[in-house]
Amino acid sequence: MAYYINWYWYKFARKREDKSLIEIEAVLQKKGYQKPARTAAFFSAGVDSLYTVRRNQLNVPKEHAGSIKDLIFVHGFDIGVIPERGAEEEFFDYIIQGLQEFIEKTGLNLIPTFTNLRSLTHKADLFSSNQVWLDEYMGPAMAAVAHGLSGRLSDVLISSSYEIPKLHPFSSHPMIEPHLSSYDLRVHHDGERLNRVERVKLIAEWPLALSTLRVCFDGETGQLNCGKCPKCIRTKLELMCAGKLQEAHTLPGGEPTAQTIKDGLHLANQTISFASTLKASLKEIGRADLARAITYKEWQYYLSQVANWKKIFSTVDKVVLKGWLRRKFIGP
Repeated sequence: MAYYINWYWYKFARKREDKSLIEIEAVLQKKGYQKPARTAAFFSAGVDSLYTVRRNQLNVPKEHAGSIKDLIFVHGFDIGVIPERGAEEEFFDYIIQGLQEFIEKTGLNLIPTFTNLRSLTHKADLFSSNQVWLDEYMGPAMAAVAHGLSGRLSDVLISSSYEIPKLHPFSSHPMIEPHLSSYDLRVHHDGERLNRVERVKLIAEWPLALSTLRVCFDGETGQLNCGKCPKCIRTKLELMCAGKLQEAHTLPGGEPTAQTIKDGLHLANQTISFASTLKASLKEIGRADLARAITYKEWQYYLSQVANWKKIFSTVDKVVLKGWLRRKFIGP
């Protein structure tokens, strides 16, 4: 809570110097028990979670307490949360069936899990509900699901979305998630040393990962990834940098062009930081044309921020008026 207050004092309509916290009232368990160590990881079949599994299996002996034994696959975080797509239970089942080869070859146990936590976010106010999820709830929601399994688990790994130089206020963060541990369960933030392209290069050398990869929010039964949304385009470019796009059969549509990037690669607050690393990697493989297209999208993003009157209003209020207007007229 102290980190969130420091990061989001303006969003929460506080005075910056107000450090007060909600008092936690809970029954103290004075006697504990020692259960066998068992480590799990959250798994979406995306780049970050595949990297966590691969790095763990390459570096941790199977008999070690830190060796991943279970993968927690959740319905309710990125599946079944878009109203117009419905509950997507059939798609969830389709993904689980498609993961059977991965589970068999890695020797891991899959734990399908259902939660409605994402639907419980408070009113978004000037902020979109998705931004509230990313800023405040994503990491704690994963920890909450893990605590629901704490009778089985001693440790759980949550894959980092960003590398160390690009860490910023975010609900899935190495300063947040370890504090969500308890006596029964330790929560670990994993994999923040490598950037996104470096992670893709590591898993791209693992054929099983390329046949499993699911990065898309627009996938459907029969097709894990749409191949044309911003996340698919970005992942394709990263696989090009690794020289493995042609082997990634779960990503349809072929190699992105400069026009594909200009038309389909939308950069937002949470993805703009990926652009610089991707541009540098594309230049290294001789695709300066694609790097220039990303630069175009960067400028498009920055210009949209300059023209955003809500952003300008908030910045002036935050920097000059110390949040007075928000506290008086909008509230948390």
